[in-house]
Amino acid sequence: MKHAIGIDLGGTKINAGVIRQDGVIVTSQRYETPLEGSGEDILKAIVSAVRTLQADFGALPVGVGSPGLIEYPSGVILGCTPNLPDWQGRSLKQYLENALQVPVQVDNDANAATWGEFRAGAAQGFHHLVMLTLGTGLGSGMIFNGHILRGFHGLGIGFGHMIVEQSGRFCNCGQQGCLEAYVSGKGLARSYQLRGGDLAVKGPEIFDRAARQEPLAQAAVNEFIHMLGVGVTNILNTLAPEALLIGGGISAQGEERLFAPLRTKVAALMSMPLHHPPMIRAAALGPDAGLIGAGFLAIDYLNE
Repeated sequence: MKHAIGIDLGGTKINAGVIRQDGVIVTSQRYETPLEGSGEDILKAIVSAVRTLQADFGALPVGVGSPGLIEYPSGVILGCTPNLPDWQGRSLKQYLENALQVPVQVDNDANAATWGEFRAGAAQGFHHLVMLTLGTGLGSGMIFNGHILRGFHGLGIGFGHMIVEQSGRFCNCGQQGCLEAYVSGKGLARSYQLRGGDLAVKGPEIFDRAARQEPLAQAAVNEFIHMLGVGVTNILNTLAPEALLIGGGISAQGEERLFAPLRTKVAALMSMPLHHPPMIRAAALGPDAGLIGAGFLAIDYLNE
């Protein structure tokens, strides 16, 4: 049975593990992402994590999911990495292949998570699907005819940067009114703060306060659900996927707080009825989706 090493790089953690061809994580370890130094320090931390696994499992191929715009298949980080210092412009694939002497596959972290769900999670059996990852930001991936859709330039699909509010909030990408500026952990906190909410309160606590009937939190969560519904409706009406998966940390809010009100909002906005069972589904792999997907990128794509 084939194995590969998967690396899920985040703004705070590096999740590294060995993935089996059936999607089982044989072993994994989390490390702190070194944010106090340079991009070189992050590269060295990834190499160290891989070598630790290689000591026990040998020279396995490596898949990496990284934040940002990733040029595929070159694995060059082109931008949109505000949470990783000195990361833009790094030739991640070339650096790791030179350092590790094994084949390396590099893709956007949301693409990796989407591929993980497609191969071993909630999207098994589908051939056309979209996944949104709701966390600090809003990531997205799309599977078309059983393959990751990356577009002409190989940069992936950025649903978080569709404009849903003309002349709306400024986004980290430089545009105004992006979906991510409203539908993300940072976007939710901003909605709460603009209504006079405590600056120290973050996304999960805002949902908790809304459940306790705090008016400011309720208004912020309602705006979050509304804007997410607008984005999801645009995606469903435009692409008509078999399923739309939602993962990331905010998806842990679950059926009552997130998925049920979202489906109600989308059903009210769409001109076409939702399929049954509902095409809007929770992702299944949780925080391991990126790690599993990165491992599968190495197993599935290196022979293309």
